[in-house]
Amino acid sequence: MKLFLLVIVMLQALFSYEQTSQRIESILKIKRDQIVKLNQVSTSTVTYIPSEFAKPNLNQQIQLASLQETSILKVYYVYTQYKLSSNFNQLELDRKRLNYLNQLLPSLIEDPLVQWQIIEQTGCTDYSMGDTYFHGFVVIHREIPTEKNRAEEIEKLDAFLNGSTDIFIEPLIDPIQEQISKDEAAVMNNQANTSDSKKNHVAVYPDGEKALFNFFQSNLINGPEIGQSRVDTWVDVKFTVRADGDIEELVFLDDYPDYIKEEITNAIERMPSWRPATSNNLPINSSVNLQIRISYSGNTKGMYTRDKLKPSFNEGNLVVVEEIESSDINLMTSPQAINIKTTAVYKGLELINQKQKIALVMDVTGSMTSYIATMVKWINANPSNHPFTSFTFFNDGNNAATKNKKIGKTGGIYFTKSISEINKEIKEAMRMGNGGEAPENDIEAILYAIENDNLANEILLIGDNYSAVRDLELLKDITNPVHVILCAAPKFIRNDYLMIAKSTGGDFILNGDLITLSELQHGEKIIIQGIEYKFTGTEFELVNKSNVIY
Repeated sequence: MKLFLLVIVMLQALFSYEQTSQRIESILKIKRDQIVKLNQVSTSTVTYIPSEFAKPNLNQQIQLASLQETSILKVYYVYTQYKLSSNFNQLELDRKRLNYLNQLLPSLIEDPLVQWQIIEQTGCTDYSMGDTYFHGFVVIHREIPTEKNRAEEIEKLDAFLNGSTDIFIEPLIDPIQEQISKDEAAVMNNQANTSDSKKNHVAVYPDGEKALFNFFQSNLINGPEIGQSRVDTWVDVKFTVRADGDIEELVFLDDYPDYIKEEITNAIERMPSWRPATSNNLPINSSVNLQIRISYSGNTKGMYTRDKLKPSFNEGNLVVVEEIESSDINLMTSPQAINIKTTAVYKGLELINQKQKIALVMDVTGSMTSYIATMVKWINANPSNHPFTSFTFFNDGNNAATKNKKIGKTGGIYFTKSISEINKEIKEAMRMGNGGEAPENDIEAILYAIENDNLANEILLIGDNYSAVRDLELLKDITNPVHVILCAAPKFIRNDYLMIAKSTGGDFILNGDLITLSELQHGEKIIIQGIEYKFTGTEFELVNKSNVIY
């Protein structure tokens, strides 16, 4: 019997090793971005794990334990392009460093929610310069919870809720991506300046993309129909930029109300001449496809995409963007202003059945402030037209040490049935702790709400995709349907939240879409945000996990 168990353990270890090896190979295949030299910016959301130039070992003196107390969002692997010998095997060095990292922090390699990017530094031209360049891994994460940043989050929430705006400012999270973008822009400019003079160019708005956004902001007037009906829609248009830069032949690519067409037409007619497209260095007529946002909100009207691609603004100003719960929100490369009415939480709350009696349960641990602000704003905007009979907020144990947390008795749960007490309970829950680590006590909080709210027949959980559910084993004790609105889900969905909705008969709500899982049978698959998941009967599995890199 002992021999049999030993064989089973060895087979499991071998399978795990093969899975890890496959995932490392998949990471090594991703596109490599080039910059001249990485600038090591020190912020509360960045941790560096250095290695020596041309050597695989990683510095183990850093505070690795602190990374276990927060949600890791992204990892950059950084090396230099320079080789002392043409026979040097860079790929093998990369592989060894990733294996060392896996020994230190296996969760980084295993977790599909962690984004990966590889940076190749090109500025090193001599071996002696190598030690002046950073080599190793840069880990981007949420702030490691402290009493100070909890107080700052509460202060920011207070300021927002006491104001009259719907715009919430998200802080800088990822300063590394900003460096890559600037270097890429410099490379592109250099290529443009040195390329063949006969290279073809597309038509462009004078003074760049930000100037076009500013033009639309100023020239889309917002007539009475737009304001009264609270119109917020995208309009797909095409027009010709002639060889002399003038615009003609405006065409609407879908059926829109006349007042929207008039709004766009009037703006386009006031538009200055463009810089025309060129072929063999000669100006030519060309077509331009734009998608323009018409909105009752002065903050978001005039946003646009060209051929469905977002413009790149490099002026460093705050830009209002439509949140789609993507890495734009969780990996802010510069402070951005988010209109909360476009967020997944706000749109998700709009889908909730107002005729039901529902207990709202929400994670209020670190980095959930913008989602908390969104929920409170929605409640305040619908004081007598909402289905919620109680409000439960949890912080995973009032900052208790992990060893003191017992499944079902972790604590840190705050409850009220009164809308007037929501702010007080939220702030108290935030003030008392941040959980101390990524997994949270979602199920314990749901059970607490069921026990203390005898009016509710359904539950709404607003959960954090970057936090695992520590007490999923209690799922069997839930007797009410639990609907899940998921925050911070740029691409992959944490399986825990799919199981909560599926097992209880609730709906899964993501980015304003309601996804029903109840009909999903054993062995069947579902695609969410382009990623395939398989329901095994007891859990959801990411299909081809080892080969899927975010």
